[in-house]
Order: sequence, then structure tokens, then C-alpha cells
Amino acid sequence: MASPALSKATTVQPEEAAAKAEAENQKQILQVRVSDLLQQEIPLHANEVNSILAYSTFVKGVHDELKGKDIKSLHYHPWHEFVASSKGGKSTVSKCLAIADHESINDPAYLDVLPNNRASLYELCALNKTQFKRAVKDGKINTQLGYTEAHKQIGRAHV
Repeated sequence: MASPALSKATTVQPEEAAAKAEAENQKQILQVRVSDLLQQEIPLHANEVNSILAYSTFVKGVHDELKGKDIKSLHYHPWHEFVASSKGGKSTVSKCLAIADHESINDPAYLDVLPNNRASLYELCALNKTQFKRAVKDGKINTQLGYTEAHKQIGRAHV
């Protein structure tokens, strides 16, 4: 007759194997999804205002879908995999999340004055709604706004 310790070990082992198999299955499913999302990302990555806003919205959607779906037992983090494999890389993804969350930048009323530059749009994320509106009214936010000038606008807005 098997000892109680040995008997307990053999009953736990199939449960652990089943849990690991399920985790591996979930990882494969998420890896396929991340790969699919990375393919969808390719045509969206451009430096025109409509493309930047569409790409930013896409990145935000991917973040919302993948964040929190980590498989801790396998040390698998699908959001981190997406970011690491993303065409734009970590910096661009971070900027796009900020752009996607900025209400004024995503307001269609301002589309005609937004710069065609991701870095400039990111700098403008530091402006609150009132500051943004004032800068548009004063002509300081416009389609020709470059990163350096956008950065200066932020400094002036906080004075």
C-alpha cells in the first residue's frame, strides 16, 4: 500500500499538469491574438494626423484587451509582448496611449488644426482642455506645429 504522502503527491500532480496544460493553451491563444494584432498594426502606423489618431485608438484598444490577461504561472504578459514587438516600440506605444486618452486631441472639432506629428501631439497632451482651446484660438496649435514649438507651448501654458 502506498504511503499517504505518496498518495497525496500523485493526486496533486495530475491537477498541476492540467493547470499547466490549460495555462499553456491560454498562452498559445494569446500569442496568436498578439500576432494578429501586430499584423493589424502595420497599415495604421503612419505620420499623418488621421493615421496617428487611428493608431492611438488602436493601441488603446489593444491595451484594454490584453492588459490583465497575464499568465503568471508561465511568466507570460501579452501586453508586454505586444509592446516589445510593436512597430513603433515602447516609446511610440506610450505616446499613443496618452494621445488616445486626451479628450481635446480626439475632438473632431480640432482635427483641422492638429499637427501631423506624433511627438507634437504627445507634447500637447500636457495641456488641459482650457489651455488647449486657448492655444487653438490663438493659432498656436496648427498643422505646422513641430515638436520643439509644441514643447515650448507646454512650458508657456504652465507659467
